[in-house]
Amino acid sequence: MTRISVGVDVSKNRSTVCIMDQDGKVIMRPFLVWHSTEELDFLADTLKRLNGEVRVIMESTSIYQYPIALHLKEKGIFISIVNAYKVKKFANTDFRGGKTDKKDSRTIASYGISYWDKLVEWQIPKDTYFNLDLLNRTYMNAKKHRQIILQELQHYIDCAMPGMDKELHSLNLSTKKDFMLDFVEKFWHRDEIVNMTEAEFTEVFTAWAKKKGYRPVEGKAAKIYAIAKSCIPYYPANPTVKTILQCIVDKLSGVNRTLVTIVTQMIEEAKKLPEYQIVREMPGVGDPLAARFFGSAGDIRRFKNSKALVAYAGIDSPPDESGDFSSTHRHITKKGSKVFRDTGYEIMMALRAQKRTWEKVRKNPDVYDYMLRKEAEGKPPKVAKIAALNKFLRIIYARIKELYDNMALAERAKTKTRSKTRAKTKVTA
Repeated sequence: MTRISVGVDVSKNRSTVCIMDQDGKVIMRPFLVWHSTEELDFLADTLKRLNGEVRVIMESTSIYQYPIALHLKEKGIFISIVNAYKVKKFANTDFRGGKTDKKDSRTIASYGISYWDKLVEWQIPKDTYFNLDLLNRTYMNAKKHRQIILQELQHYIDCAMPGMDKELHSLNLSTKKDFMLDFVEKFWHRDEIVNMTEAEFTEVFTAWAKKKGYRPVEGKAAKIYAIAKSCIPYYPANPTVKTILQCIVDKLSGVNRTLVTIVTQMIEEAKKLPEYQIVREMPGVGDPLAARFFGSAGDIRRFKNSKALVAYAGIDSPPDESGDFSSTHRHITKKGSKVFRDTGYEIMMALRAQKRTWEKVRKNPDVYDYMLRKEAEGKPPKVAKIAALNKFLRIIYARIKELYDNMALAERAKTKTRSKTRAKTKVTA
């Protein structure tokens, strides 16, 4: 059967389509299709009338490819969404260069012909994975916004009570509390602290901490009072400065509530997955990080092996050799999902902060011990964490794969038992 590759160069509201056969001959010159029901129905009918095996290939361009991919998929047409970097590297073989939508659609169609046997059919994501991906994207956008406001707050602290930031920790998604925000709202200027004696401040601070649900740490009030006593503020303690602070606090409080809401919903969604507990039980992984792990990784089963999962995180090292030379000092590719890589690194940071006596580490010490061993070999802390993350992902992949294999075996055993029961019932009857 003739192979027909349909290259689609996706834009926001429209796409350019080029249809090419297996010999590289253009069957239909590039034409424009708007992302409307009528035009996509017309495109689907056109493709179904072609005499041959039709495959539609498009680049992954954030979210813009999904309307056309979803519509054509529902019409029963093979869809393959390809990494844009792969198409770019393929396009670089054309030494003449140039870039237009029509030319790009031809390139994508040509890519489909060249890599026909390696094209992976795109599947509509299941509801849980789709929801997690959507929530994770919203979380990352809110986190960026929060970082900007947090820099404003830290600037305020540097001007109103210099040096205090080292004693103030920010939002904890597990406890849903932000000590820095609560503290500066109550003690908004250095003068609010030093106008009291140390004993008075300790009493006020302890009562406030208990009311807010913070555990009073011995000596914390004394450290804060000492910093306030020795620092020289630039901002005066007047109503204008207090108003500015209140505006920052209101903005940051709103974003904090958004982040907590998103993470709470992510946890609820992630708990629906059978593999959630496997990740949750790993050292360094709490509920928020476990939910974000699946929000950035998606369905682990779509990767053909653990190496593919590691490559998706962008922490794999490419081979580097030529003749007798073989390099042993290589950098990670970083050609994967930055969000997934950052989430994994956060997990490693949380793991490294734990002690060997921690219950989770005692039960599952492999990754923790591997990280310490790499540090003992003289590896920089960051390199040791990346190496440990590599091991972490391989373990996770193997355990999730085993879980679903066992579930499949159990389901087949149930089906076989039901079939035997029905057969016996028929014989008896």
